[in-house]
Amino acid sequence: MRHEYTKTLEREFFGAGIGAAQDDGDNAMLMALWMALLRARYWLVGAALLGGIAAYALSYLFEVRYTSEAQVMIETRVTNDPAFAPGMAGLPTSITALESELEVLQSPDLIQRVVDRLDLRSDAEFAKQDEATDAGGAGDAGAAPLPADPDAAVVSAVRDRSSVEQIGNMSAVFSITFTSQDPEKAALLANTLAEEYIAAQIEEKLRALDRSQAWLSDRTTEIQERLTTLGVERENHILAEPYTPEDLQTMKASRASMERRIADLEAEAARLETTHAAIARLRADGNPLDAAAMIAVPGPELSQAIFEARAGDLAVLDAALDAAAARLSEEATATAASAASIRREADLTQAELSAQAERDAELRRIENDIRVSEAIYQDFMAQLSRRTQQDRYLNPDARIIATARPSPYPSEPRRKVMAVGAAFLATLGAAALVILTELRRTSLRTVGEYEGASGLPVLGLVPEASPKAVALPALLQATAPVWPGLMTSARKLYSSIVTELEAKPRGVSLRGRMRPRPAPEQASAQRLPALRTTKGQIIAGVSSMPGEGKSTALLLLARACTFAGERVLLVDCDFWHSPYRGTDGNELDRFTEALFDPEHSDRLIRETGENGLHLLPAPMGVEDPAAVLISEEFRALLEFLQARYDRVILDTPPLLAHVDTAALYRSADSILLMTRWNATPRGAVESTLRILSDVGVRPGAVVATRVNTVRAGAYGDNMFSHALRASA
Repeated sequence: MRHEYTKTLEREFFGAGIGAAQDDGDNAMLMALWMALLRARYWLVGAALLGGIAAYALSYLFEVRYTSEAQVMIETRVTNDPAFAPGMAGLPTSITALESELEVLQSPDLIQRVVDRLDLRSDAEFAKQDEATDAGGAGDAGAAPLPADPDAAVVSAVRDRSSVEQIGNMSAVFSITFTSQDPEKAALLANTLAEEYIAAQIEEKLRALDRSQAWLSDRTTEIQERLTTLGVERENHILAEPYTPEDLQTMKASRASMERRIADLEAEAARLETTHAAIARLRADGNPLDAAAMIAVPGPELSQAIFEARAGDLAVLDAALDAAAARLSEEATATAASAASIRREADLTQAELSAQAERDAELRRIENDIRVSEAIYQDFMAQLSRRTQQDRYLNPDARIIATARPSPYPSEPRRKVMAVGAAFLATLGAAALVILTELRRTSLRTVGEYEGASGLPVLGLVPEASPKAVALPALLQATAPVWPGLMTSARKLYSSIVTELEAKPRGVSLRGRMRPRPAPEQASAQRLPALRTTKGQIIAGVSSMPGEGKSTALLLLARACTFAGERVLLVDCDFWHSPYRGTDGNELDRFTEALFDPEHSDRLIRETGENGLHLLPAPMGVEDPAAVLISEEFRALLEFLQARYDRVILDTPPLLAHVDTAALYRSADSILLMTRWNATPRGAVESTLRILSDVGVRPGAVVATRVNTVRAGAYGDNMFSHALRASA
């Protein structure tokens, strides 16, 4: 229903094709902030101009300085000549190496060299900063005195005036800039720093060369002493040799022969032991003849014993076997003893050979050490010889590719940059102030804000009257012309009431019963309209606070109703501050009489200058106005009048100031919430709706009152802006 109503209102106000107001919370807030900045654009431009002009003027109070630039390139070519590698130029192009060189260019020691070379201690430009530093340090009475460094302040001042930056991300070129009051001095400082950087590199290489030469000289002396010691050891070792090479060969052959003899003897002893054991085993098994057969050389006695044993005499064979076994045992023992004796002789020979091998190994080690030391000595001597001549071939790791030249234009103060920056900051500050003001705003200015705060559709609007507009009593008596824009908005509001509010269940439709306005003579002759067959509609206008334009809007609505041929009664319910005090007020006695007998209400009703429009003024002197307004008698009076008029419009007092009158709105068929444009706080609207909800009523729509026709279009609300242009 709300969407259809919005479309209808758009078509009625300014025709189809115009987009509706945005109701999305985030978009509405962003749009409100943007429109606030647009409204304040002239203030923003003024703030930017004022800030820029002020900054440009203040820049003439700053000291004028000049900047000169020198460029240094780091040599990244690596030499392939090993003979001159320590003295040739070449640094790796890694990020670490480049950043390290950047730190070297900014180091205090390098700047100290510049100070010493140019004698900047006596320079007035840097001496002023030195004095200021000393004065600042002397002012701290509670701090312990620090040891004075006469050059620290000068070095710090020079460093503050210098800047070293890498040109590009991976470039090996550094920009050295100096800023000074004198352009010649700025160029001199930049060039001197670049030259001292290169000179420092050469000096460091010379110191490294001296250190390497000293180390080589010490090592050469040590190697010479070692070669002498090794030569003596070799000679002593040779003199201590006990054998000649021929003796060693004879010893090796003899030991080999001994080893073969030992093997034969050990094999024979093992055979004899095996035979002796086999004979013993066969005899134990009762086989003396088999045992006798095991003897390789039996002898005559054993052969006779074997013959007799075969004849049956075994005793002789046993005796012979005993003798033979004893003989085998003795032979095995003698053979083993001989092998052991030869083994001892072989071991002695082997020990002599092993000792000789150790002596030979020691001699070879000494000779190898001598060869290694001689090679190292020769290499060190060659390097020492080259380095003694290398000082004339030393190259720095950097070179100057652009010398600094005096600048014809000052670099500080940068007046244009200061002016632009100040203008930007001023604009930013002004915009922040505008945004903060907009965020703190609680008044309602657009259709989306009205509907978001109230939850009701915006039925129409009433423009702000011009300063020359007539007063309300004169407007009521139609003694002065009305601004056409007001009446156009009133007629549109009446059209919306007819098409929207009367379609609600509580209302009574008035569609199709408009009739021609009565002639002036008929209207004057008929004091109180005759009883109608159908009841008219009671419309109540409610406002949160005074000064919202509710009375003017209701009076214009009443006149618009009369233009449609309706009979309208405007009831003044504001007994406290009636806007119609200029008209004839009702005496309290007559009002009380009509309150208890509505038939006497014709004595209270006043005619106006508009045909078909009557006024029921508020009485003066009522002790308890709120009790009268919410009484059953006043309700009965309204019902009596409702039966005689097409419209009964109630001009009620501000609800927040008179909360006890809320029950009065139960008598109305339709309630219009009158809210002043860009003035009524959102909280006041919410409080008004909450109070009405407590008595069981709810307004049917919202009417924006006192809308500024000039400023409304600047808030991004197409509905208000188009409607106001249509009313103009």
